[in-house]
Amino acid sequence: MLGLTLSWNGSIHRTLFDCKTSKDSPINRAVWSAGIVEHSSLDEAYVILKRSALPTHKVTAEKKDIYLFDTDGFEQFMRFHGFDPTLTTSYLSDLVALDSAQDFVRENPVFAASYEWAVQRSPLERDSARAIRSILAKLIEISGELDPTKPAHRYLVAELAAAFCLHLQVAVSRLIRMVGASSDRSYLEEVTKYYLWGGYSNFHAKKKMSQLVFNLDDDEFALPAWSSFIKLVGVLIPSINSLRRVPVAARTLGLRCLTGKIEEYENYTSRLVLGDRKVSYVYMQVLRYLHEASRFPREFLAAFDGEIETLARTSNTRVPLNH
Repeated sequence: MLGLTLSWNGSIHRTLFDCKTSKDSPINRAVWSAGIVEHSSLDEAYVILKRSALPTHKVTAEKKDIYLFDTDGFEQFMRFHGFDPTLTTSYLSDLVALDSAQDFVRENPVFAASYEWAVQRSPLERDSARAIRSILAKLIEISGELDPTKPAHRYLVAELAAAFCLHLQVAVSRLIRMVGASSDRSYLEEVTKYYLWGGYSNFHAKKKMSQLVFNLDDDEFALPAWSSFIKLVGVLIPSINSLRRVPVAARTLGLRCLTGKIEEYENYTSRLVLGDRKVSYVYMQVLRYLHEASRFPREFLAAFDGEIETLARTSNTRVPLNH
């Protein structure tokens, strides 16, 4: 299992949790996890064992950022850091829901590439600018197949939005450090343009290639709905701390669409989505941009808006203005 931690500066910390019930020795498990960490460019791994590892094995593993625990030791470690597993009892921890999502994709192969990018490739992608372009392209590819009346389709759009937000928070955090407090739209637009395509030279090389292949006019090489994307970035810059919470909230709401309301998950979902008043606002702003860029049916926006309104009513929480 892969865990992601989003930091204030836009970096993504990736942690592998290996809790296989295998009979391999602790040191062999450590070597296997170290290989996964190196191959996938992860930051660390926690390996939960049936029995405690020898001190020498723990020290050797630690040199590779691999941490060996038995079950009791890991539970003590979680309590020490104030982590209560019961707080994460949510739609995200519902294995039946996750299995049904994979069943849906297997039965609808037209969505397989988009689902793979959202759920599997996106968390491992190190180049957030490329991820933003790729996720948007995958959404555009399937936009004509999406039906807002089908819960599984709403789930898939939410997963793509979550993946988009994951890398958008990296991009916006970096843009803040490049642009600073400047309110000059043209300056922000130019910096954003070069960032998304890997610098001045890369941007102009790709622009020239696209113009030759697709016979584009001089001003046609940009993300779809480029003006709206720049407006979105302007909205997100002062809301960056809330944007960091949106990927998990989006995934949760997507799985809620897929499973229907499950009462025991609602309190956590309410805190996640409505605890920060800007989270649902930011989420809907991103969805509106994705709709404009990909042209998926507008009814999706009403459906997601309705989900948040229903959640707010059942939890007696007010939805933010301009939501």
